[in-house]
Amino acid sequence: MINLIKASKETMCFWLMTFIAITVTITYVVRTQELKNQLLVERDVHRATVEELIGKAKSYQDKLLAQQDEVAEIEKKKAEQAKKDAIKKARLNFTQNEVTCLADNIYHEAAFEPEEGQLAVATVTMNRVADKDYPKTVCGVVYERHIKKDSDKIVCMFSWTCKPRTGIHPSLYQKVIRMARDVYFKHERNGDVADATLYHAAYIKAPNWADPENLVATIGQHLFYRQ
Repeated sequence: MINLIKASKETMCFWLMTFIAITVTITYVVRTQELKNQLLVERDVHRATVEELIGKAKSYQDKLLAQQDEVAEIEKKKAEQAKKDAIKKARLNFTQNEVTCLADNIYHEAAFEPEEGQLAVATVTMNRVADKDYPKTVCGVVYERHIKKDSDKIVCMFSWTCKPRTGIHPSLYQKVIRMARDVYFKHERNGDVADATLYHAAYIKAPNWADPENLVATIGQHLFYRQ
């Protein structure tokens, strides 16, 4: 009887220890799984946070690049506009210089000639600009110079450019300026000298190039020739 009771106690202890072991194991497994799940959740949260941060960083980078592109485009437009303005200013200055050169030539060559004589001088000046044998600008034509053959003497195509005259009459010059603008911008011409590129004063000895057969008109104190 005593042995039976002892055996029964041992069995109960065995099963109790087994139950405790199973309980501990189950608790451990459950807790381990909970921790694993918690770690997975935290990992996902961290991953989502990292991805969110990466997304924000990329978005900021894209915005920054877009701003840089926008700034670059603005700077490009500014540079293009500055270039256009510079070209416009250069053209304006060039045009003003051309008109001034034409007016100076009309004034110094024919200030006291009749209006048709002044227009004839302007026409010859523009005819030279259009002629392949002369400079392609008004100022180039007016201030054209050559060194005379067999000497070092400089010959000016228009004598006043070698010996500039002084004492310009303001009101007369303003009239000449208006004519120069009309000739340059409105293409006004004296039809009598439409094909003339040369002329000389009537009160001087005719130059060697003055061929009577090429004489096209005499206006005021000037004789005009085709070349």
